[in-house]
Amino acid sequence: DAETPCSRIRAALRESSVEWAVLTNGRRWRLYTGRTGHRLDAYYEIDLPTMLGTGDLEAFKYFYLFFRRDAFRDDAEGDCLLDDHYDRSAEFTREMGATLEENATDALESLARGFRRYPGNDLDDLSTDDLDVLYDASLVVLVRLLIAFAAERRGRRSTEPSGERRDGESDTGPAEPATLRSIARSIAAEFDGSNPSYSDRAVDLWSRLEEVGSPIGRRSRSDELPSVPIANGRPFRTDPAGDDSPVARFLETHRVGDASLATAIDLLARRRADGGGSKPFIDYSPLDGRRLGEIYEGLLEYRL
Repeated sequence: DAETPCSRIRAALRESSVEWAVLTNGRRWRLYTGRTGHRLDAYYEIDLPTMLGTGDLEAFKYFYLFFRRDAFRDDAEGDCLLDDHYDRSAEFTREMGATLEENATDALESLARGFRRYPGNDLDDLSTDDLDVLYDASLVVLVRLLIAFAAERRGRRSTEPSGERRDGESDTGPAEPATLRSIARSIAAEFDGSNPSYSDRAVDLWSRLEEVGSPIGRRSRSDELPSVPIANGRPFRTDPAGDDSPVARFLETHRVGDASLATAIDLLARRRADGGGSKPFIDYSPLDGRRLGEIYEGLLEYRL
């Protein structure tokens, strides 16, 4: 609708030389840039009363930093503070996407290995066609996990956690809701310990993911997932009918063993450690559907 405030501000950015614009109703403050073209969903937003109600000084600093007048003033080189932060954010997103793409390849191998190692799947002797189905099924699970991580981080699920725990914050507060991210944290704690106990002879982790509604198995629903530009739609087929694809039928009856599934989730949840330090969690919030689709398309060229 060309008459909505966001459409009008987008049109104003396109038709002028102004790079940045603020849209607010007093409660919600949005920052738009002409660099994101026609996308109406590309903006930085702060709910000011909610933020003030938390008493979080660090959060208020973001509001002050990005919405004050000085943030829009050009420096000697013709760039303003917002330009600098946008460029750094874009570079961070590119680096994060490259890291995730590399980790996703290893996660795909781990998922396929977990399908084969779980005794209940009975996948000892596989033909070439069977290997193709195994690859496609592993890819489906991988993409569903990627999208679930992104959906939770972008607040598209009602159970999305409030954010990372800050250093020194008490552990005695309300428990984090059961989500894929909370499961990833428990996996990280297990792997960072001295003796991880996961085994590919069990599928308890797969069951936990189904219980929290993560879209990996037969209980998943395609309408729960955010839009990702994937041409054939293959990762979103669920509830297979008798004439459905071999991959959908495979996922209805097969599971990934715990050790391999935990490894895959950890690869998708955390970056590799630099210099032997701790492995930081991946921030999915800047990774939009297009970037996730590119990761998927890149994995199509990989074979087991």
